[in-house]
Amino acid sequence: MTRSAITKLAPVILLMTSYAITQLHATAQPPALTLASSTRVEAFEATATRAMEAFRKLAQNEHIVIGVSGTLVGSDHTLISVKLSHTTVEQILNAITSSDPRYTWRDTPDGAIEITIDQHAAPLLAVVVHGWTLRHALRYEITTKLANFDEINNWLRSHSCTMSEITAGAPSTEGFDIHTSASDEPLRNILNDIARQTGIYFWSAIKYSENRCTINLMP
Repeated sequence: MTRSAITKLAPVILLMTSYAITQLHATAQPPALTLASSTRVEAFEATATRAMEAFRKLAQNEHIVIGVSGTLVGSDHTLISVKLSHTTVEQILNAITSSDPRYTWRDTPDGAIEITIDQHAAPLLAVVVHGWTLRHALRYEITTKLANFDEINNWLRSHSCTMSEITAGAPSTEGFDIHTSASDEPLRNILNDIARQTGIYFWSAIKYSENRCTINLMP
C-alpha cells in the first residue's frame, strides 16, 4: 500500500478505533442497581400500629432489608394505618412516612432501605470496622459480638455509650448460621448484611432521649 493510500485511510482507522473504544466502555459498564424501593407489592396493610412495626412488616413480607436509626423523643404512641394494593415499596414507604413525618427514607447502594428519625441517623452506624468476621451465633449474641469489635467498642467508650439489645420476653436461643466477613465497612452495612443473611430483614438502632447515651439495637 502506498504512503498516499495509508494517509487517506488514517482518518477512517482512527474513527473506527474511537468507535470501538466507545463501544468497549459502553459494554463494560456494570448493570444498573435495582433499587429496593422499586419492588412491586401485591398488597400491604398495617392497621393502628406504630411506624416502626409497619417498617418491620414491610421488610419481612417483601424480603428487603430495612434499617431504622435515630433518636426518639418522648413517648412513641403515634399510630398509623396504611392499606395499599398493586403498589410498590416506594409508595408504601411514602404512605408510612406521610402518616408519621418523623421518619424519612432512602435507598442505599447495597440494596437496602435506610430510614432515619428526624433526618438524623445514629452516628455509631457510620463507624468503619476495618476487619471483622462473624460466624454461627445465637440470636441474643449478635449485639454483644458487634459491640466487641474494636472500632465499635472504642466509639462506645469515647462517647460514654452502651449498646444493648431490646428483646420481648426471654432472649431467643435461636441460632443463625452467619458466615460473613469484610473489611473497611461501616456498621450500617454490617447490620444490613446480618439482616439479609439471617432472614430477619429488619434492624433498628434507637437512642431514647431519656437515656444519656444508650443505643438500643434490635438486629
